[in-house]
Amino acid sequence: MKSWNRSPLVRLLPAFISGILAGIFGRYVEPNYLLTFCFVPSLVLSLQVLFPKRYFSYRLRWLTGMCVHVLIFLFAWQLTGLKTEIHRPNHFSKFSHVNSYLAFLDDSKQEKSKSYKTTIRIVAAYSGNVWNKTEGKCLAYFSKDSISDLLHYGDLVIFSTRPDEVKPPANPSQFDYKRWLSLNQVYHQLYLKNSDWKSLGHHYGNPLVETAINMRERLLKIFRDNNISGDDYAVVSALLLGDTDEIDQDIINAYAASGALHVLSVSGLHVGIIYIALNSVLFFMNRNRKTKVLKAGILIMFLWFYALLTGLSPAVLRSAAMLSFIVIGKAFERSTNMYNTLAASAITLFCFQPHLLLQVGFQLSYMAVFGIVFLYKEIHALLFPQKWFWQQVWGLIAVSIAAQIATFPMGLFYFHQFPNYFLFSNMLVIPLSTVIIYGGILLFVISPVTIVAKYVGLLLGQTVHLLNQTVIFIEHLPHSLWQGISINLYETYLLYISIFMLIFFLMKKETNYLTASLIATVVLFTFFIMDNMQWNRQKQLIVYDIPKTSAVNLIDGTSSVLIADSSILQNKSMMMFNIVHYWWDCGFTEEHVESVTNLGESCKLKSGNVFLYNDFLFFDGKKILILNDARILKNNKALPFKPDYIILSGNIKTGLQKIKNKVHFGKLIIDSSNSEKRTGQWLGEAKQLGIDCYSVLQSGAYVEILQ
Repeated sequence: MKSWNRSPLVRLLPAFISGILAGIFGRYVEPNYLLTFCFVPSLVLSLQVLFPKRYFSYRLRWLTGMCVHVLIFLFAWQLTGLKTEIHRPNHFSKFSHVNSYLAFLDDSKQEKSKSYKTTIRIVAAYSGNVWNKTEGKCLAYFSKDSISDLLHYGDLVIFSTRPDEVKPPANPSQFDYKRWLSLNQVYHQLYLKNSDWKSLGHHYGNPLVETAINMRERLLKIFRDNNISGDDYAVVSALLLGDTDEIDQDIINAYAASGALHVLSVSGLHVGIIYIALNSVLFFMNRNRKTKVLKAGILIMFLWFYALLTGLSPAVLRSAAMLSFIVIGKAFERSTNMYNTLAASAITLFCFQPHLLLQVGFQLSYMAVFGIVFLYKEIHALLFPQKWFWQQVWGLIAVSIAAQIATFPMGLFYFHQFPNYFLFSNMLVIPLSTVIIYGGILLFVISPVTIVAKYVGLLLGQTVHLLNQTVIFIEHLPHSLWQGISINLYETYLLYISIFMLIFFLMKKETNYLTASLIATVVLFTFFIMDNMQWNRQKQLIVYDIPKTSAVNLIDGTSSVLIADSSILQNKSMMMFNIVHYWWDCGFTEEHVESVTNLGESCKLKSGNVFLYNDFLFFDGKKILILNDARILKNNKALPFKPDYIILSGNIKTGLQKIKNKVHFGKLIIDSSNSEKRTGQWLGEAKQLGIDCYSVLQSGAYVEILQ
């Protein structure tokens, strides 16, 4: 109770979070209406403050608390609406018949295989023969050439291409890129060829951001100038400066499998190390209160500039905000409650970016810190090593366990996997990454001394290489990664309740907590049983939307047959992004899937209730014809059955009238291996002929539940 009373901001946080959620998921409400709702609670609080003897009593303290929570809820709701740029009347998407747009690059550009990707902020739109002031961000892809290569943050460009709204996920259980962009206030995208745009000037962005980006580029150049290259350069750039553009997918997979992925994103660990280094350098300023306050100001300034330098990721924002409150408290010699500090940093960040609440990195970062604050002392007290070395080892293990307990359910929910060797990994990776951070800082400082910098760069590169090889070694250990886990949001909540009620029982020895944990566990397992019963009965036909690729999936209980191009089957990252996550949500993994690549006269397969013969599929009483060449149409013999579905694939050169004359069928599905031009022709022809037709390319994956 004492800890709860010392954390007033923690008590207010639920109301603030509820208001943000109302602003994000609820209907947009004009500020005037919300201000009207504030009248009654504001009046009650005003009367209690101005006339406490008449209108306030200890017996009615609940009324005061309720009014405060209602006002905070309404404030957060209105704040979220105001911070959602798409709601603003001058957002560029609200203007029609626009001939030209003015925009400046709002981020550094990221190199892709055929383009440069960046974010632009549109500041004006030429409509109705006048330039209208606008606002709003847009994802932009510039075709790669010598002109776009010169683009930098803050460059002003003019173009006439109208931005398109970002499309939702094309396949079931696919990463919702549209939602992720919306949390960063980006709702549209466009592609600009060299002839579509012109540069009008430079330095139109935020001068501080431009300075940070230019400094980051200079620091990255120091790595390159000192012979750090390849995967070593990619990892050290991500580790110190938050630049992830160069990281290979295989390296990302290795770090994820070993439980060390957090190292590749600048987080609290990195900010903490920077803080310790700066605090040590400024030790001479601890003489009196004035110098302590000055030191605090310098520390906070450097912390936030480093956060800006590394891209303002959610984890860095959280760490910089928390450390800022701690530094201020120390400067004024005030003791701080860590729970209150945690809540204060969250509320401060929400005031600037309320949409941070739904960002996965932000949630994991705060849960990890909460776990460390709440559990570290309890776990650390279980052992008492005598030697200094083992004390450090046990301390690191205790921190890792505390953070993992707090983030474990959330990690299963978002990533469907668990790194089994996370303890072993952190024991090796965290010390190595700490050495790399200090080594990188040293290299930056001595870079003007070329001869010395060369040897420091050599040692730094070797250390990064050792880190990469360590992670790869852990990845290849047997059973390093537990994959294919699928839990929904309610199961995640139940898992948290079960874990933390058990922890409360172990800490307080009160049986009520154990009872609550057991009830949550029973309900959780009931959910799992219901999920398994549903998975065993499921029968589905899916035609996935993968550009220029054909992929047809028949799901029968917890087994599956996938008919797809070899190009997608051999591409692990493409399979994971487009298909595998849905298999996990359906209760099975890749081991339960039979794959077929080449259809034809010699193709035969019998798997459960699925029978494949040549180009024909028979499943649960349904007959499916995959038409990827015209040989069937040239055959004079009539088909012995009426297909329920025809799947047009491979850009087959034929008209629908010819298919209709030859084959009697139910539904026509045009898959994503066909060109947009031919798909458009078929859709027009289907409308004229009255054919029930579905285009995967235009409408996303075709999913039908067969019962």
